[in-house]
Amino acid sequence: MLQRNTMIASAALIAGTIVMYNGRKIIRAMGHQDRPALSRDVVDVPPTVEKRTIPELDSNATELVWGPSMVLLVYQMGIAHAICEQNDYKTVLERVRLTGVSGGCATAGYMLASLHGIGDMRYWYKYHGRRISEETSYNTSTRTMCRTSWYLGYEYWRICNILGMNVDCWTARYRALATKPFSWSIQILNTFPNAQCFADALISSAFIPFILSPYLYFYNASKSCALIDGGFTFNFSKYNPTNDIVHFSLAHGKTCNRPERDGYKRIHYSIVGDTRFFRDNFGILRDPAKSDHMFEQGYKFGCANMQEIRKLLNLPDANNLPDANNLPDI
Repeated sequence: MLQRNTMIASAALIAGTIVMYNGRKIIRAMGHQDRPALSRDVVDVPPTVEKRTIPELDSNATELVWGPSMVLLVYQMGIAHAICEQNDYKTVLERVRLTGVSGGCATAGYMLASLHGIGDMRYWYKYHGRRISEETSYNTSTRTMCRTSWYLGYEYWRICNILGMNVDCWTARYRALATKPFSWSIQILNTFPNAQCFADALISSAFIPFILSPYLYFYNASKSCALIDGGFTFNFSKYNPTNDIVHFSLAHGKTCNRPERDGYKRIHYSIVGDTRFFRDNFGILRDPAKSDHMFEQGYKFGCANMQEIRKLLNLPDANNLPDANNLPDI
């Protein structure tokens, strides 16, 4: 019976994505309009580097799961910026493991680099996350977004590796969640021996067949493995590691406490705030200014709710916090 259900679910996914793909083309054609040309000159600015002593990860660390985000990873990056800025990096590295689902994989990766002293979330947004909006403002095709995201993941790993992060940093503290097609089981990706493997994992976790490509996508770190989006399938709710989980969710209207598993907490924390997510979600693909606004909104949400976020992540209180209303320009 279980095998039959997974086969039915897989068939429904394929049929649904075909319908969505063709519907998207019609909607895009109906809504097409000329846009003013934007400069494609992107300056490659290296991040600042702060040498830091990296503590061991606590065996009882809380797992912060980012995503799925649709394309609103820039909003998540704003929240991550607030967390990194307003908490001692050693405490966060000791008590929090970072996991990503779909677009949240990028947020988790950039946050890991920031905590290691390689740039900060504002840098990673301005020179990496924002590029998706800049590129797709010229061409809103999902393939453009996929290619740009892969390239950014590749460049992220390469930059961090050159500036001091070794392979063990990702293995110990970072995970990407994807789904195996047909079996519908979760695949945990945390083996990234090179930049290509990290970029492959990033796309694998966000890959929706027929929308991003008519073919399956393969992750090739240790062995060839076909994977699809870990968030689109919603099976990440089955993820059950031996530690507490706090999932930063766009899908819940309020904080949702799920039953404990083996004595560990499962919390879905809504980060929706007052932003019109589903209206602005695709708007940032056509307008980098909207992307900047979403980053600011995420930062303000993180600042305004930091006490609650600290409690969820088991982080201590801190003094002299920055004013959420005095956000520097992007």
